[in-house]
Amino acid sequence: MIARRELDHYRDFGFIRPQPLLAAAEAARYREACEGSCVEAGRKPSRRQQDARVKPYLLFPWAAELVRHRALLDMVEAVIGPDILVFHTTV
Repeated sequence: MIARRELDHYRDFGFIRPQPLLAAAEAARYREACEGSCVEAGRKPSRRQQDARVKPYLLFPWAAELVRHRALLDMVEAVIGPDILVFHTTV
């Protein structure tokens, strides 16, 4: 859960400093999936890959899973409450 001082920092400055949410292996798995979705090794990105940087959670299962990750949602809920909608992400 987020500390009270972090919530105060958010209210004062409009952002929360990075928080540990994922285990190292879990973060590595998401990173690998993301990198695989964005650029094929040694090739120029295709148009679809470029377009996939915006709202990737609509295209890729790994991204849909990440935006619904319990630890992430718990952090967001602590800041803005339980009415959460993912509208935009960029990779």
